[in-house]
Amino acid sequence: MPVITGGKERLFEAMAAELLPRECGFTPPQLHRAAEPLIELAVREDVPDPDLVDARMIVDRSLIGEAVISANTDGALAGGWIVGQIAPHYSKAMTVEVLVADGTYVRAGQQIAMISGPVASIVMAERIFLNFLSRLSGIATMTSRCVQAISGTGAVITDTRKTMPAYRILDKYAVRCGGGTNHRLGLCDGVMIKDNHIAAMDHFNIPKMVRRVRTALRRKKKDLPIWVEVDRIDQLIDALEGRPDVILLDNMSINQLRNSVAIRNDWFARSGIDSPQPVPLLEASGGVDLSNIADVARTGIDRIAVGALTHSAPALDLTLELQTATFRSAEASA
Repeated sequence: MPVITGGKERLFEAMAAELLPRECGFTPPQLHRAAEPLIELAVREDVPDPDLVDARMIVDRSLIGEAVISANTDGALAGGWIVGQIAPHYSKAMTVEVLVADGTYVRAGQQIAMISGPVASIVMAERIFLNFLSRLSGIATMTSRCVQAISGTGAVITDTRKTMPAYRILDKYAVRCGGGTNHRLGLCDGVMIKDNHIAAMDHFNIPKMVRRVRTALRRKKKDLPIWVEVDRIDQLIDALEGRPDVILLDNMSINQLRNSVAIRNDWFARSGIDSPQPVPLLEASGGVDLSNIADVARTGIDRIAVGALTHSAPALDLTLELQTATFRSAEASA
């Protein structure tokens, strides 16, 4: 696995060649741009005055050492590359070797990354390394468990926009590392006709709203997917008339989901497909977690949106431990 040194281009090269999952949905430059302002903010937050940092007052600056980041529990890794992006913020003399590619399911005790350089800088960066890596790996781990729970059903797991503010790209990348798929990245990546839109435009029925959206998209020369959110069976039938790309079934019971699948299938079997619009996918959303996700998938639903992936995933328990420390010239240390 690569040693990440030599600046941004080397980091991109390592990410593309060995560290990112094959179908992660994001490019190395996209991920770098998303992470950099968050890293800068985290460093400023943690080190407002470098002269008062405990490591610099306690640890001899001539100490050069090596530390290892390891997993304390089993889980899916996401964001190993970000350790290499964080390191230069503390010392240009720090090098990072990432030992495990993102998307890998690691076991308790498994080493994830080796960090070499000035010991004081490594110790200063410890919490920032772990905060980013633990959060992203926690999301990947919960996603992986959901994906495993519905294996063989034909349904897919998708995330939502319920992400940590400013972490949208990183959170959604972590979902991909766990084997999930991404819902729209932002409000401009698809159109969702939601309950509040329907309430605000109650003089429109759902098919008319879908036509209104399609007309607007044609004017703008945009081809974006259209979702319609419903929470009642009568709304589902209304939505089928509009033939959006996806109908989101909000907070429906298992029986309601099963009935919705049957209604969708029967409706199109009887009406025929005489429209250029495909049969809408059905997406379950609301109240889904590991305790019931398999039951939801077995209803025949196409997609399952799980907000908990990004708003409630527990951080993966990781640790950083110093392995060696020797007195050497540290002229390059920060």
